[in-house]
Amino acid sequence: MASKFSSYIIFMTINIIFFTLTMASCPTDTSKFSPCVGLFKDQFDFNSLLLPCCSLVQRCLCNQTAIDAFASRVGSFVTIQNVCIRYVSLIPKCE
Repeated sequence: MASKFSSYIIFMTINIIFFTLTMASCPTDTSKFSPCVGLFKDQFDFNSLLLPCCSLVQRCLCNQTAIDAFASRVGSFVTIQNVCIRYVSLIPKCE
C-alpha cells in the first residue's frame, strides 16, 4: 500500500512540474527539459506527460539552441517529432 501511495505522490509531483512548464515560455535553462528526456527515451511510460512535454518542445521551436540541446540529449529531433506529431503542431511560428 505504501508503495502505491509513493508512486502516486511521485506521479502527481511530476504532473505539477510539467503543467507549470506548459504555462511558461521556452526556458532559457535547458536543464528544465530534463524531466522530458526520459520520457522521449522510453524510460518512462506516462502517456499523460506527453502533451506537456510536446507543448514545451512546441514553445521552443524558435529557439534553435534550446531545441538542439534537448534533441542531443534525446538522440535526435526525429525521435521528438515521431512522438509529438500526434499531440502538437511542430511547425514553428516565429515572430
